[in-house]
Amino acid sequence: MFRSEPTPRVGTRVPIQLALLVCLLITLGSSGILTYHIVVKRLILRAALRSGGSSPEEALRLVAAYLEGDLILAVALVVVGVAVGLATLTTFRAYSRTKDRLAFTRQYAFDILESLSVGVITIDRQARVTAMNERAVGLLGLAAARTQVPLSEVTASVPGLRALAEWHLSEERPFAHVDLTLEREGKRLDLRVAGSFLHTREGRFVGMVLELADVTQLRELEKEAARTERLAGLGTLAAGIAHEIRNPLSAIDIHLQLLREALVRDRGPAKARRYLDIVQTESARLNGIVENFLRFARPSPLSRAPLRLDGLLAGILELVEPECRARGIQVRKEGFPPDGLVLEADEGQLQQAFLNLVLNAVQALSSGGSLEVSMLASPAWVRVEVRDNGPGIPPEHRERIFEPFFTTKEGGTGLGLPIAQRIVSEHGGSIGLEEAGSGTSIVVQLPRTGGPSHVPASLANAHRG
Repeated sequence: MFRSEPTPRVGTRVPIQLALLVCLLITLGSSGILTYHIVVKRLILRAALRSGGSSPEEALRLVAAYLEGDLILAVALVVVGVAVGLATLTTFRAYSRTKDRLAFTRQYAFDILESLSVGVITIDRQARVTAMNERAVGLLGLAAARTQVPLSEVTASVPGLRALAEWHLSEERPFAHVDLTLEREGKRLDLRVAGSFLHTREGRFVGMVLELADVTQLRELEKEAARTERLAGLGTLAAGIAHEIRNPLSAIDIHLQLLREALVRDRGPAKARRYLDIVQTESARLNGIVENFLRFARPSPLSRAPLRLDGLLAGILELVEPECRARGIQVRKEGFPPDGLVLEADEGQLQQAFLNLVLNAVQALSSGGSLEVSMLASPAWVRVEVRDNGPGIPPEHRERIFEPFFTTKEGGTGLGLPIAQRIVSEHGGSIGLEEAGSGTSIVVQLPRTGGPSHVPASLANAHRG
């Protein structure tokens, strides 16, 4: 069990075993003396009665002298018996109180360790597990706590932990803040491990205490903070670039319109008009890129109002339906409530976010693919999944898809998903990539009221493989 501080001795400074031994010796000695006197008196009385020269009266007078000493001995034995009884009772009570306090102290220490948010494992100098709390059991993915086994048997899911602990144990060096990664059921957990020495009260080194903390959420927060910082810098840069580009773009567009009118009026060559169309098309595309820059760099404040989310999603699917039909892409809706689903949101910005997700899915599909948009709702939250059966996202790119300007599409700006993420985050929701077997699945979770609350497990874990 976990080591705790020794409990102070209660009631006596004499060890319990020694006190009981002394009481036993006194009792046995007194009983032996009393037995000896009784035997001697019987022998004297028999000898007097058998002696012809002595009368019974003389024999009795002789025995009476011994009986006076026996009376004193009997009184002394009674006193000794009472003293032995009191000493035994006092010793037993002290032992019971000490035992109870020790049990309470051990249980209290155990309850404290079980209540910790970090996992605790103790090992001896041979790297054998001597104790572990329930948090450690859960982090290591074990069915139950295991003790008196090598550390390697309980750290199979975190191989680096065994090597780390054994090296520091052999070198007798404590350590702190060593980060390890744990893979379990397709999910990654980040662990932060610390090790300190376990000593006895006399200072003898007997083992090590390992502390395991789950810092997965902390890592995500750190990444989010770093991403926000990068976005702030990129947003400022994008705003400046967009401002500088828009002015010449506007002048180019105006003069292109004047040139077109002149060519039409003067019946200029068809080739020149075709070149002009290409220039205008590319100018419009460049203007769209600038608009995306501005939308990303200077997001407009939310204007919340009651919004039927099912109607908004249905409208987006109707918008892309002609292109999907032309390319042989099947479009499916699932879980759309017949009575509608209303939430407090900014319609224009949410439309932009979901349109970006749907367009990404359509562009990832070849002929004959499928696009599915599904909904799942609770009283406080709604979960929307946009899923396609395209080639999917390579594992090395999955952690970067929400980074600004990162794209694998030729001619893409890499701002569609970051804009969608910003819009969803400002609504108090979350967006992420989920395992979809084949293809890509983007899941959006939005609160149905004005702010975030606890996501129910039925939504957070709802996911089809």
